[in-house]
Amino acid sequence: MYDQLKTTFAAYRAGISQSFSLAEQGRRDELTKLLLIDMKTVVDGSGKQLNDLADLFAKQVAAESQKSEAHYEASRMIVSEALQTITESVHQIHERNLVIASAAEEQAQVAREVDRNLVNIRDLSVRSAAGADQTSASSHELSQLANSLRTMVQRFQV
Repeated sequence: MYDQLKTTFAAYRAGISQSFSLAEQGRRDELTKLLLIDMKTVVDGSGKQLNDLADLFAKQVAAESQKSEAHYEASRMIVSEALQTITESVHQIHERNLVIASAAEEQAQVAREVDRNLVNIRDLSVRSAAGADQTSASSHELSQLANSLRTMVQRFQV
């Protein structure tokens, strides 16, 4: 296609060179006839070549359009698959978050129970300490009474 266009332009240039030669020689009738023939040849050849060139460009545009549509469809499929993967991943993350939330709630319940038990142990420890203090005081009083009693008993000894 492009080679034909180049050939036509080369023929046109050759015709122009021949026209200048005839003009220099003063052969006006031959020059006019040659120019008319050359113009008709160029116009006829250029028209056909321009039609062929237009057809070629139309085919290339159609092929590019098909390629673009194919690329668009391929891109759409890739994006669709990526969105599907993202959706599945989000669902999995959501499920894991539910499991984590459930485990965290269970741990919070266990922590509250441990806290209650520690408070109970502390209360029992306080009561035990108070009981131990009372027992110690009572033991001390009992010891004093025992010493007083021994002293009294020793007075009555014969």
